[in-house]
Amino acid sequence: MPLNTDKDSAALTVQSITVLPVKIAQADKDTSHTISKQLQEGSLVLTSTIKEVLKDKERVSYLFSGQQESLLGNFHGSRNEAAVFIGKKIETDAVLIPTLHRYIDREGKTYSVNQPASVSFEYSLIHVKTGKTLCTGFFDETQEALSSNLFSFKQAAKRGFKWITAREFTEEGLKDKFSDCQYLSK
Repeated sequence: MPLNTDKDSAALTVQSITVLPVKIAQADKDTSHTISKQLQEGSLVLTSTIKEVLKDKERVSYLFSGQQESLLGNFHGSRNEAAVFIGKKIETDAVLIPTLHRYIDREGKTYSVNQPASVSFEYSLIHVKTGKTLCTGFFDETQEALSSNLFSFKQAAKRGFKWITAREFTEEGLKDKFSDCQYLSK
């Protein structure tokens, strides 16, 4: 569920949004090469999925890592403070900060898997002028077999009782979380 952190956030105007590059949450030093590779792939998938989900919204722009670094220069501060700093420099109303925590694709086929897809990400939408968090969303799910969780019947039926890929999971989660934010929903 999104967190609207300010009762007045509904009154804030957002006509333009800039999306920062996906940040991969810090893994510990023992993170394997395989997990690092999965996270790199996941960041590309999350980026392309954000673009796909927001394609019909007007005035959405995207920064590449190099652009972000160039704009930040010697700036030091939190990620939210950096978002406001960048937003003011490029004159946008809000900045979307996506963070990827986990991205594991399924091992197996549509109807039979050795390992299910598992995805975890979050986002914050920051209002540049006020620095307020307009909304946030957090998605953290590993697909389960219907036999291990009968409460997932509705979700399994929606997916056609199939095992989905991490890419499909990302799209499903992103659409769900963005739909809870008035600034990102269609």
